[in-house]
Amino acid sequence: MNCRGHETRQRIVRDFEVQPKVHIKLLANQQKHSDAVATIEDEYYVFIAESKIDGKKEVIQCCMGAARDFLELINHKGLPLFNPLVGDSHVNNRQEYDNTGSGNL
Repeated sequence: MNCRGHETRQRIVRDFEVQPKVHIKLLANQQKHSDAVATIEDEYYVFIAESKIDGKKEVIQCCMGAARDFLELINHKGLPLFNPLVGDSHVNNRQEYDNTGSGNL
């Protein structure tokens, strides 16, 4: 789902229930496409957006700038950063973090 620009993200939050699902660190030299029309090279968020009208679900994958904006718009503190190179046996028992990824496990 295209999420480029603050006004687009405001419209998405108005029309969809938006929930962050994961905050991921990419491996070295890995890249992903952002739905905010950028190339992700470091870390990113995946959100699920469920239509308030028909319940249809869509996935939003975006870079940190767009993710921070979504988190602010939905008043969410953010999720911990999942780094595939750092093991954490409690990843499924996660706590909410602020939108910079800071917090205590």
